[in-house]
Amino acid sequence: MLLLTTFIGLAQPAAARATVKARVLYELQAADVALSIVDDALGADDSYAPLHFMKGILILDFSSTKYSPADAVKHLERANELKPKVPTWLYFLSIGYDRERDGQAAIAAATEAAALLPADASLWQHLGDLNMKYKNGRAAITAYKKALELTPDDPLLLNNLAYTMLDLDMELPQALEMARMSVELMPGHIFNLDTLAWAYYKNSQNAAALEVMSDIFTGRNEVSPEVDFHYAIILQSMGMLNSPLETFDKLLARPEVAADHKFFQQVYQARLEAEKTASATVAPANAVPVGEKTTESSEELNKDETTADKTAEQLEQTGQNPEGAMPESVPEANLIKGDQGDEE
Repeated sequence: MLLLTTFIGLAQPAAARATVKARVLYELQAADVALSIVDDALGADDSYAPLHFMKGILILDFSSTKYSPADAVKHLERANELKPKVPTWLYFLSIGYDRERDGQAAIAAATEAAALLPADASLWQHLGDLNMKYKNGRAAITAYKKALELTPDDPLLLNNLAYTMLDLDMELPQALEMARMSVELMPGHIFNLDTLAWAYYKNSQNAAALEVMSDIFTGRNEVSPEVDFHYAIILQSMGMLNSPLETFDKLLARPEVAADHKFFQQVYQARLEAEKTASATVAPANAVPVGEKTTESSEELNKDETTADKTAEQLEQTGQNPEGAMPESVPEANLIKGDQGDEE
């Protein structure tokens, strides 16, 4: 502790000392004390960029009754004005914009960060995630491919790139191979098993798709609307989906589907197509109602669990594919240890 105090005491000027103290307290998760120190220092010197950066990330990373994400954005913007072109600062600024649902500004800041530090795969993946979240599929693919060049064995990246390519019907055989690799590298997770099943379906390998779906439902009785939808489409393509109109109507009635305009349109289009063929279709003898088991482990569709997308663990809990929704932010622990732009 004496050495730490001595180190802090040697830092000059006063704003720099306050920044070091706040950074130490940040690492100790003493956010309220750190914010108090930063506020006092900014009151004395509003022109020191690292102080604004520290205040911004303290607000973003720790809940505060005094400050909002909009306050974080204000200080991160000020930091970047005072000292521009610091990739880490731009990265956190993009997270702040994303928290405020300003997708255009978030993507612009993330794009600048990746251009300044092109060898950092995490910046390209963050840019891809933002583009995927804000429905810029082709831009997401470009960013993911850049990241994949740097980290070719990242299962989350392989999954996200594969799913985005499937969503756009681009390079379907390559998407299937990437989905397989993701499952091989990270087996037993719903999010990439769903991508693999969808990739088999998109490549007209329906039996393989249904087999993977069976693995998804093994030992589970809760799934996401997206997995339910994929399962229904695969069953329908094989003539095994009984009451498709009822199935799609139940999906359309779920709040999380209604909240995602693009996904709602996908389900609605499937419902329209099913309606067109309903009068001419006779259910096969082996048709099974969607709520009953169609394979050894299939559970009923149309659960009402709200979907969420954060980490792979959260995805596993909800059964949601990362494409359906984005984390509020990308994990920040690694980048915060990087270039802070602190002045010597």
